[in-house]
Amino acid sequence: MITEEIMYEIRESRGAHAVFLAAKHDSHLSGLFTTDIKGNLRYRGQRCTRKDLASILVYLQGQYRIQPSGFELESGLLAAAEGAPRRKREAKDPGPLVVSQIQGFLHEHGDSPVTSEEIGAAVFPDDFVEKRRSTEMMITSVLRGLGYQCVRTMVDCKRKYRWDLPADKPNGV
Repeated sequence: MITEEIMYEIRESRGAHAVFLAAKHDSHLSGLFTTDIKGNLRYRGQRCTRKDLASILVYLQGQYRIQPSGFELESGLLAAAEGAPRRKREAKDPGPLVVSQIQGFLHEHGDSPVTSEEIGAAVFPDDFVEKRRSTEMMITSVLRGLGYQCVRTMVDCKRKYRWDLPADKPNGV
């Protein structure tokens, strides 16, 4: 139930702030608005349509006598909406065979810096042609796990990431 103090504050406020207060405190509106991962407004779990906004506007005008513009209405609702939880993608474990293959390549090349492209072309030639980006990401994950650090440099007139062991970890493979 909304208190007289909040009711007064909503009626005295203007624009997006009044919409925000109503969306947060009104029992008919609170908890109905969320945003998706891209930041789009959702009403009752569905994408908010113009019809939804119109019905909310009519409710606010009748209940609180506020008359926000379309932009103020949407801004106030977005500010009051609960954000969507971010999903963190977990990297797949490449497995001990993949790690040992990359370690073997690194052991053959000694202390010289390498690119994930060089490792991919030598160790996983088929995957590197068919699934280049995912193969490079897997190699990057393994190299980071082994303590390698990357530096973006120019190699053959192209910007590439070169991987090398930090100075405090010589022959860490």
